[in-house]
Order: sequence, then structure tokens, then C-alpha cells
Amino acid sequence: MSADRASTLGLPFRAVLDATVIGQDGRSFGIMAPNGTAQEELMRRTLALADLGPDDIAHVEAHGTGTPVGDAQERAALARVFTPTRPE
Repeated sequence: MSADRASTLGLPFRAVLDATVIGQDGRSFGIMAPNGTAQEELMRRTLALADLGPDDIAHVEAHGTGTPVGDAQERAALARVFTPTRPE
């Protein structure tokens, strides 16, 4: 539902999606080990499509694979995209 429609109905809205992108990891070491580089590229492409920079994002929700290798890959990809210009 759009923010305008939610407002018309008197409903609060909590988020605005500026862009969405679907990707596929391509080659990796298996389904439990995602391709971090492909995930990083997907996030950067989504930011560009939305005309936003990493510092414009306040929250990221990630599902994680639930595996030590997969979660580490996803966490590293998020860090490469969203942390370089932020203070520790």
C-alpha cells in the first residue's frame, strides 16, 4: 500500500521502499555458502536504483543462512557496502 493511500485511510506507515532488486548469487561453494561479492553488487545496484547512498540507510534486515560460513559472508558483504564511511 502506498504512503498516500495509507495516509488517506488514516493508517500509519512505517517504511517506504524506494527500490527492490532480485539477484542470484551465481557460483559459490554451495547453497549454504552465499557469494558475498554477488550480494555486495546487488546492494550497490539497489542503492543506485533508489538514488541513495549507504549513509542514507538506517536499518537493514537480513535473513542469514543460519550457518557459520553463510552468515559470515553476508555480514562481510553488508559491512563492505554500509560501513566504510561510518564511524565505529
